[in-house]
Amino acid sequence: MRGVGVCFRVSVRNSTSSTKQAALGPAVSLIIITQVGCDSVSIIILFTITLLFNGSYFGGSMLGVMDLGVNFAGTMSGISGTITGITGIIAPTIVGAVTNNQQTISAWTTVFYISSAMSALPYLSYIFFGSVQEQPWNKIKVERSNSDLNDEIMVVDNHPNNNIL
Repeated sequence: MRGVGVCFRVSVRNSTSSTKQAALGPAVSLIIITQVGCDSVSIIILFTITLLFNGSYFGGSMLGVMDLGVNFAGTMSGISGTITGITGIIAPTIVGAVTNNQQTISAWTTVFYISSAMSALPYLSYIFFGSVQEQPWNKIKVERSNSDLNDEIMVVDNHPNNNIL
């Protein structure tokens, strides 16, 4: 049993390191894009690296929802998807406001800096405020009652209107 704990700690440490690389990789790539000037080949390579990091980050972050509360994973995924969708609507508006009638390197550098900050923000907020511990609201209370005919298990949900027999 002791070996399992050691393996688990190593697994968590490696997972955190991988998540950090996957989360901060796009931010770093976007900052580097501002430094390469108008070299289109380098920019395409850096965008490819950015998307590679994004793909690896989202694969792992979706599992975090299961860690927080498996009973509400669908609801939390829906909320997360809604927030992601809203940023997809807001981002072009911000880009349009920054680059409106001034398609300059300086304006696009500002766009890439904003994108880099928005890419790093979820990971940094998780480092300071986040947790993957199961949340108390996910736990279902189980009460046992004996009946004359057989043993019944009554599951009582935390919500007063959702008692399941």
